[in-house]
Amino acid sequence: RAFLKKALPSAERWEVEEVERFETETRAASEEAARAEEQRNEILEAEVQRLVESHSGKLVIAEFDVLQGQKYDAEEHTVVSATKEGALAFAKVATAQRQKENPGAQGPFNLRYREVEVKDGQCSSAAYTEMVQRFLAMEYRKEVSSG
Repeated sequence: RAFLKKALPSAERWEVEEVERFETETRAASEEAARAEEQRNEILEAEVQRLVESHSGKLVIAEFDVLQGQKYDAEEHTVVSATKEGALAFAKVATAQRQKENPGAQGPFNLRYREVEVKDGQCSSAAYTEMVQRFLAMEYRKEVSSG
């Protein structure tokens, strides 16, 4: 490339150098923007994690079945929500999605609710803690991203 530039008349060489300078500046600005976005995401994730770990209150865990196919094999689902109504709405959406994929799907059936106490992002059960923390992270991510 350097050899080709030297072969050009000086006026054209200047244009080529300007284009190269512009490309270099654009690439540097792009890389800087990507680093800034990555840093912003790390800060937001740290805030989400802090909020999850400091959350205390009650949440609802709902378990339900969706029947699949002609044999009606039960597919189990679990959802965490702030309310029973929210859990039921999620169960209906999950069933509707399964019905799109498999028109024979039916449900939700055997809907069971369990209220769990959350203290500092933890539940009495490790399995519930994992589900609750995923739910809280999703909710807090929305909150932090929009704020």
